[in-house]
Amino acid sequence: MRNWTRSWTRPTASTARRADLPSRRRLLGGAAAAIALAGARPASAGQSAGDADILVLGAGIAGLAAAAELSRAGARVVVLEARDRIGGRIATDRRLGPPVELGAAWIHGTAGNPLAEIARHLELPTFRTDFNSLTLADRAGRAVDDDTLDDLDDRYEALMVALARDGRRGLSVAEGIATLAPQDVADPLMQWALAANAEFDTGAPLGILSSALFDAEEAFGGPDLLLPRGYDRLLAPLAAGLDIRLGQVVREVAWNRQGVTVRTDRQVHAARKAICCLPLGVLQARSLAFTPALPGPMQVALQRLGAGAVAKAVALFERPFWPSGIQFFGRLTEPPGRWCYILNHMAFGGGPILTLFSFGAAAAPAEALDDAEAEREIVVALRQVFGPQASAPARLLRSGWTADPFARGAYSYPRPDAVAADFDLLAGPVGDRLFLAGEHTLFAHQGTAHGALLSGRRAAAAALAAPD
Repeated sequence: MRNWTRSWTRPTASTARRADLPSRRRLLGGAAAAIALAGARPASAGQSAGDADILVLGAGIAGLAAAAELSRAGARVVVLEARDRIGGRIATDRRLGPPVELGAAWIHGTAGNPLAEIARHLELPTFRTDFNSLTLADRAGRAVDDDTLDDLDDRYEALMVALARDGRRGLSVAEGIATLAPQDVADPLMQWALAANAEFDTGAPLGILSSALFDAEEAFGGPDLLLPRGYDRLLAPLAAGLDIRLGQVVREVAWNRQGVTVRTDRQVHAARKAICCLPLGVLQARSLAFTPALPGPMQVALQRLGAGAVAKAVALFERPFWPSGIQFFGRLTEPPGRWCYILNHMAFGGGPILTLFSFGAAAAPAEALDDAEAEREIVVALRQVFGPQASAPARLLRSGWTADPFARGAYSYPRPDAVAADFDLLAGPVGDRLFLAGEHTLFAHQGTAHGALLSGRRAAAAALAAPD
């Protein structure tokens, strides 16, 4: 989800001047280690959830949050999860030694953010991200100087303000830029800034992203935080004590006035109500059937949103060949967005590890590379930034959310013809029996892990309030 990062700012000789610069979203207002939990267990044939009051489909953070609220209210809840682990697109991997994130990684803002509250309650160590701590290399491998970056920073901010003012339904961000600032369309520096910010933020290529809505959601104040001990630590208090049944791939959700029946590839489950927390991309892929079909307006809304792509490659090296204290490295690329942004794990005590990102139209093709192709590209990318001393990684882990049948994308974004109400409309209810949750059902906090959590709590409240 968009907890992978968001704002574009850069280091200069006068970094202090920009140290508290708000992220783009604030400026304009506008995942896999399994967790061993007592309640989580593999499904077995013949097992029935007929004694549940409410079924929750999906054990991502939305589903866990919904189930936790329902359980606290005294409801009998069963959570059905397709994977062999909980967390969904929160996917912390420890195969390299230190935990690394193949999915969600950042807590976006601390003021009022429920994830920040969980981290504080658990006393989890956090690391404050400084998006100014960045070195950018041009296509020849030369460091872009401070004056040029200052100018790019100012131009980018002005462009974002102009897009926010001029954005209108039916217009893409790319079309808006071509109209407002045609000189920026082919500018490699601006291409990088747009990829590392707007396309990372939304998971969408600019040509299919709404200029009216791409930056209209809300944001919490305060810094963006990394969790050096693993983002999955946030799941434990939500999942504790829940009846979570793993390996349950949902094939059909049938509902009527009497209740809901959910058919998985193993069993049939029945309850009075259900909360569907499956990702937008899964719903759009029609890998499960709703009987009867979802109401027409919800189906229209589903088609007006997109499931974005962001590719990650996490590389472990025998020894570092880069500065340990700089948090981010960037590179101007052709095509734009291909392995153009790099997170330095040494900056927060994570060892000799770099995470490289691809955005926009470059993301899905980057995910589709085989490991050998990806490694070759990564070595070329790193030598552009660090010179010939850059070595091949000792180990490489990669994300693959686009092809993942239980995700079908990184996080949601609005297409040019979308309206803000499309997100919240997808929450339902449907006949007071079926409710939906996930980051794609909450416009105010779309595309974030905290948005998914808040949507789960909202769906739980709605299910509890609905008549039996």
